[in-house]
Amino acid sequence: MTIRARIFRSSKRHFDCQRLDNKEMVTATALAMLLKEDHIVVGDWVELIPPPVVGQEWVIEKVIKRNNAIFRNLPRVQKKSVIAANVDVMLVVTSADRPDYKRGLVDRYLVRSEYWDIPAYLIFNKMDLYTGDHFDINFEAERLKWLNVECFEVSASDGKYKQKHLDQGFVELSEKLRGKTAILIGQSGVGKSRMITELSEGRIQLLSGETNRANKG
Repeated sequence: MTIRARIFRSSKRHFDCQRLDNKEMVTATALAMLLKEDHIVVGDWVELIPPPVVGQEWVIEKVIKRNNAIFRNLPRVQKKSVIAANVDVMLVVTSADRPDYKRGLVDRYLVRSEYWDIPAYLIFNKMDLYTGDHFDINFEAERLKWLNVECFEVSASDGKYKQKHLDQGFVELSEKLRGKTAILIGQSGVGKSRMITELSEGRIQLLSGETNRANKG
């Protein structure tokens, strides 16, 4: 009998997996034929063989077909390097200020989400600093509506902030992400680490390091 699980972390030949049946985290190795580069990545669903004796390792017997994958193209070797799999939504995080909103960069991220076959949400963070001088948030949300990109107005550093320009804010974002697997992408300094902390209700604490002082990390 095999147990279905999901890959949470990989380290060379060992993988931390969460069992689907009871949410227990177990460490597993994989059959030799599965240990090829990129064959098992974070987000993969796998079939585990339980250890015959308590204390021995679980074994990954099979990788379930992926719904989608995040990858980099490697032109020199004409192949793709897969980074993660089975992502439900991509959160493109931008900011109202420090750093300024960059439409071209946002559009490149959205093109990437389409290439990876992952729906995207655009998160306007640091909206407590928004003045309207650098960009019009309503115009941006309207132009992206035709691409089926949902937009959210938040301030991850201000728990009391309420949206003033868009219909959807932090509460709506949290509800839509419940039970989903999401990745965050955005330039340095837009508040991705703080966003993760707030979305996880403090369960995950990520430090941006000294770059925070320069508003670049």
